[in-house]
Amino acid sequence: MPYQYQRTPFSPTRQAFMYRTNMGTGIFTGCHATSAPSGLGSKDIGANTDNTANTIQWGEPVYAVEDGIVVSIVRNSTCFSPKTSLTQADIDPSKRVTSPDLAADTTNPSERAPFGCLSANLIAIQGNDNFFTEYVHVLPNMKLPDNTDLRVGTRVTAGTLLGQVDNSSETGAPHVHLARYKPNPIFNINNPGVSPYWQNGGTCNWTMFGVRNIVPTAQGDGWVLDEDNIQNGPNGAWYFYVNNTRQRGRVRIGTDFFSSIQLLEFLQGLHRTPKEPFSFGIVLDGI
Repeated sequence: MPYQYQRTPFSPTRQAFMYRTNMGTGIFTGCHATSAPSGLGSKDIGANTDNTANTIQWGEPVYAVEDGIVVSIVRNSTCFSPKTSLTQADIDPSKRVTSPDLAADTTNPSERAPFGCLSANLIAIQGNDNFFTEYVHVLPNMKLPDNTDLRVGTRVTAGTLLGQVDNSSETGAPHVHLARYKPNPIFNINNPGVSPYWQNGGTCNWTMFGVRNIVPTAQGDGWVLDEDNIQNGPNGAWYFYVNNTRQRGRVRIGTDFFSSIQLLEFLQGLHRTPKEPFSFGIVLDGI
């Protein structure tokens, strides 16, 4: 089962889609390569290019999808796919330009970026589960809404405004190329070059509430096993959901499930009356 992000990187009033690579064909990108040389792990969340009514546009605000700490920010890309409308851009590598607002002008080489350039603006955040979430084709803001600096080391919460969708690197329509990377225990935020946050590769084992056509479909109620999160147990971490919301204070023991209060009563009973041996499952965060 996948890890489930509880919100999209956009306003709840905006409908997000799995981004379609071939406009009009119905073909989805699915899970594909990350921006780092570490395999698969990315899904493109953004515009519905088959129906542009009330869809994601260039400059769309981008919000944090979960709590965490900022580990990387890139704001200085000089490689952009020229915009052709509010919801599309030209991905021809020979027409990429040095400014996000320049049109594709093949007669003026001084306005063109290097052929095939792929440098993108982005922000990456390490979640409380130590996985890293990377938002690509996003120009990060300089400040948070409370006017504090948005920089490496800043702590954010789900829903914090991070920046805006831009047309940096190769992009045919407004979207966030969102990648999930596995934990890297030796990553050092003060010396990230020694072992980058993306060092241990990405994972496709994730989904997101509020995104139409995303695969796999998010499960809004009951217990969901995040098989990748082996830090909390050899078989992964269990999370409990009610109405698309992850709950805290729930515990799984074997095949039984308890609230934290019930667990305390259960353990007190074991202390008073010896029982047969049993094995613990995964204890959720927040108990």
